[in-house]
Amino acid sequence: MSKLLSRFGGSKKDLTSQELKCAIRLLDDDDVLHTTFQREHKGQYLLDYVFKSLNLLEKDYFGLRYVDEGNVQTRYWLDPTRSIVKQVKSLNPIIFCFRVKFYPADPHQLKEEISRYYLYLQLRRDLLNRRLYCLPADATYLIACVIQSELGDYDPEEHKGNYIADLKLIPSQNEKIEMEAIEIHQNELRNQTPAEAELHFLERASKLETYGIDPHQVKDQQKNALFIGINYSGILAFQSNRKKKNLIGFRCNNAAACTNLWRCAVEQRYFFTMNSSLEIPSVTTGGTGFLFAKQCKLRYSGRVEREIIEDMKKVNASGGSSAAGSVSTINRRHSINSNVPLSMRSIGRSNTAPLPNNESPDFNSSIYQDKSKHLLFGV
Repeated sequence: MSKLLSRFGGSKKDLTSQELKCAIRLLDDDDVLHTTFQREHKGQYLLDYVFKSLNLLEKDYFGLRYVDEGNVQTRYWLDPTRSIVKQVKSLNPIIFCFRVKFYPADPHQLKEEISRYYLYLQLRRDLLNRRLYCLPADATYLIACVIQSELGDYDPEEHKGNYIADLKLIPSQNEKIEMEAIEIHQNELRNQTPAEAELHFLERASKLETYGIDPHQVKDQQKNALFIGINYSGILAFQSNRKKKNLIGFRCNNAAACTNLWRCAVEQRYFFTMNSSLEIPSVTTGGTGFLFAKQCKLRYSGRVEREIIEDMKKVNASGGSSAAGSVSTINRRHSINSNVPLSMRSIGRSNTAPLPNNESPDFNSSIYQDKSKHLLFGV
């Protein structure tokens, strides 16, 4: 255990040293980036490192998330404008998770295939972690798209019986749903490439009610537990997986959770509604007569969605992609069959760098587990 801790953050005494180690889990937990940062570095330093490693152009849709174990396991986004050390002072070891921060209303707005692929992986996580709810009809179609992406066209010689029994995509998965998904795979998705199957997955998932919802646990006036969800459409309230109407007020678990909810809501609003990041003012609230007793500040950093879309039009018009103009590949991690042809595992993409093959930590260890009983809190 001591060796494992030293690899990813060290003891608390190490937090006083100039160089600190951290691990960054990608959307496939088998892929981990390892790096170091200095005490004076701000969050943008780590974000730039990840975006450069993954060669992302539409990078502003993504972010780095961490869990504060000392604050009821509240999930925070790494603030690019603040010191990294001050944000993660309670983390030991220091672990971040690369996640989708802003879910586009229409997946077609993502022009890079690699960006859509990461959104696809994020939504698969959301399904499994109960953040994205769907009816059985939607579940079978989404599973069928995953099968087509991973296995390709149905082959009666190779695919026999329930050939997806080992694939776990939704918590309530059963043999009936699996067989219905197999029927769709065999009859409706033939000749689709992995990218096409994933895009159909995104199109269906983006129409679900809880698509892109970032849940925050709160209580209503009667002290009933519910979740405040934030996405491109605004702020929604959910109770027992159902949208709650006419919510007048709610109470967060503590002041830190309330501030975090406020920050997330403001960032989502700015990202999806503003024409330019230059128009976004620094926001300050708090003090006497305000919602928060403690003063809260927010300085938005990065592009808004309209700027990303315009920038991608310029990239496409110039016929360019990455700075070097090279074409790279990213390896697919198949959960059903590791013996599928290499052509089905690698996606030729511009603006894509191979993921590093660094040794991955043992995430089955208790120090990496999300101890929250409610799966909505999975990072």
